[in-house]
Amino acid sequence: MTRSQVLVVVGIVLAAIVRWNYSSPLSRDESNIPSEMIRVEVQDFLSSLSGYPTPNEIDELITRQRRLGVDRYVFQSYDPNARTIVGVGPDGKPGAAGVDDGNNGLVDDPAELGATRSDDLFEVIPGQFWKDNDRPPVEMILSEGGWIDRTHDDGLQTEGKPMPIDRCMVIGKGFEIMVTK
Repeated sequence: MTRSQVLVVVGIVLAAIVRWNYSSPLSRDESNIPSEMIRVEVQDFLSSLSGYPTPNEIDELITRQRRLGVDRYVFQSYDPNARTIVGVGPDGKPGAAGVDDGNNGLVDDPAELGATRSDDLFEVIPGQFWKDNDRPPVEMILSEGGWIDRTHDDGLQTEGKPMPIDRCMVIGKGFEIMVTK
């Protein structure tokens, strides 16, 4: 092999190495976030859980993924018995207190519940805490079933067993990835 042929082969090998480094999932170039690597690791983690992860399990996952730019996780469970509601806010009135939000000639009527720029509250209430007879008189159920924030172990149960974690939002510098079980 001649000297020029060796130089061509060395150049091709170096170009391949440089290209591999920039396409590697371990590259921290912000335009090349290793989302698939994060997704697979978190899916494996979620699949291994039998209930809510312990603080040590979460710390271990964060430690492993910190190299990939992960800052935190938001764990969620789907509760078919949850209720998403809108209710009156701190002023105790539907919509903005003292304002005809519905432009129907009635001030603070129930139809104004959830009006724009009001202090009314939107909330997802887990099924195990839902009690029809203990609800405020002015509130509206928007949907049945919902995603419950499980970032902290809250002891939620379904059918007498710990409620499983169904998905996780992975948050890092410049990215958010939703991972489902």
